[in-house]
Amino acid sequence: MIFSSRKALALIVSGLFVCFSLGLPAQSTATLRFTDSAIQAYRQITRLEMVSAKATLAELTRKDQTNRVADFLSYELDFLTAIVSEQEVVINRFEQMAQRRIDRVKQVSKDAPWRGHCLGEMYMMRGILAYKKRDYLQAAADIRKGHQAIQAGLKQFPRFLPARRDLAILNILVGTIPDQYQWAIEWLSGIDGEISTGLYNLQEVSQILDSQHHFLATETSFLEAILTFHVLGNRLDGFEQSATLFQHDKTHPFLLFLYASIAQESGQNDETIRLIQNRVVDQRQIPFPYLDYLLGKAFLYSLDLTQAESTITSFLDGWSGSSLRADALQKLAWCALLQGNTAGYTNLMNRCGKLTDVVLEQDKQAQLDANQNVIPQPDLLRARLLFDGGYLDQARRIMVRLDPSALPSEEDKLEYDYRFGRIAQSAGDAELAIRSFERCWANGHFSDQHVVCASALQLGQLYLEKGDQDAAREWFVRCLEADPNRYRDGLHQKAKAGLLKVDR
Repeated sequence: MIFSSRKALALIVSGLFVCFSLGLPAQSTATLRFTDSAIQAYRQITRLEMVSAKATLAELTRKDQTNRVADFLSYELDFLTAIVSEQEVVINRFEQMAQRRIDRVKQVSKDAPWRGHCLGEMYMMRGILAYKKRDYLQAAADIRKGHQAIQAGLKQFPRFLPARRDLAILNILVGTIPDQYQWAIEWLSGIDGEISTGLYNLQEVSQILDSQHHFLATETSFLEAILTFHVLGNRLDGFEQSATLFQHDKTHPFLLFLYASIAQESGQNDETIRLIQNRVVDQRQIPFPYLDYLLGKAFLYSLDLTQAESTITSFLDGWSGSSLRADALQKLAWCALLQGNTAGYTNLMNRCGKLTDVVLEQDKQAQLDANQNVIPQPDLLRARLLFDGGYLDQARRIMVRLDPSALPSEEDKLEYDYRFGRIAQSAGDAELAIRSFERCWANGHFSDQHVVCASALQLGQLYLEKGDQDAAREWFVRCLEADPNRYRDGLHQKAKAGLLKVDR
């Protein structure tokens, strides 16, 4: 299965939390019992306190060798370490141990409600790593096995909340997969793409777990916030959910990352900078480099180019993985370009273009720009960065000073109309935004530039907000009919989600 960058980012981060087992009576055969020690290990793992977690798991195994929760937790520990570090040695260890640990959990009786759920989570985690390695068939196969394990558990225990949660997430994700990947849905036979049903079930499970003060409540709310913001496009709800979670635990690395990243995408870039700069560093936790990348991007959005260069360079120097490397190099190249260093820009983009093992959508787009020798118009780039950071007045001042007829290319003129529309839309001027997006579409509907397809998407959103269902449907369909040269999956996924809102 192939998803857009946000969706890829949304799958990676959603795999960071997994469910575990509840207490079952001790038996001589294999069991899944979530004891006090297991709860402690779970909390240590999800807080990236891996050394402490390993010690807790060793003691848990010594005391009760029949409890397969240790296999499950060890599996999750290696998975999280692999995701956060992308170190080859950790990924290899996970892969070498994965099937053995799955087989040990399979030894648990099928009458145990947590068996199907835990197996489903284990297959999903392995599928995420297969996706990151571009082994899409293996990823699809593991997702299929995970779905089957969850369904088998639900057949026996239809009201089992963790499994209902997992199925709801699959319903939402599959429901927004672009049409060109429907073969994947067919191959993953039995997974229904019902967004409305999935959302209702996820919210219901989340509310019940929260009311019970269940240990899965934070995890489920975390996943709900990711899907609400990134997949369903309900940005305000997603922002509020992430802010509430962070307020409950300000030292949790994943809750900090979630809130800081959503704040940035919600136009509150200064809040992102404040959160990350003031974070409490816990020496018990393994490094979490994604926060450094996010901070460097935040400095760039504020046009603090010196701080951006320093922070992004530090991220690249300390990062052993491949994810976000191409994107980070492009952002360094932008810093050089905006300081008038065209040679530096070209050198950095050449390095970007030569990278291999590029998986994430933003890395692919950066490399596409490098290979096509794209050099952004500096003022349009400044306006784009300021807009992305939520600095609307500064972005608008740059746009007003520009003469679109004097821009050097048709692509720049289309970018101008689209960017002007986005600034107006974010400032609450719907009519000006509609005029700008419609002008972009009228002048470029024959073009494969992504801003044309994006204009159709935004027009669909604007007309949906105005209550004009027919116009909204028309523009979402136009978005789906367009074939942009980049961001196709993400744009079409959002248009498909928009159509489902129209047809509700």
